Amino acid sequence: MESSGKSQRELAAMLSVSEASLVQWKRGRVPGSEELYQISRLFGVSMEWLLTGSDKAGGGDNLWKTKAQTAEKLLGEIRAALETLAKKISR
Repeated sequence: MESSGKSQRELAAMLSVSEASLVQWKRGRVPGSEELYQISRLFGVSMEWLLTGSDKAGGGDNLWKTKAQTAEKLLGEIRAALETLAKKISR
């Protein structure tokens, strides 16, 4: 999130969810269909990719590979930020 310039609060607002939802997703809860749709639009990836890590419809296209790599990086940053938040909350 830091490299995107968005705080966890801003990301939650962009997805129309609570910050607590972001923490739950980090802990393994799968977002609902509406949240998956919003995440896929925000990061420019398919819902299938979010759920499975592959997009058969994309046919291995370089565009999807690039978008997937970008989304992976952003999701990694989200995970790191959520871990930091979880540590602060648990203190």
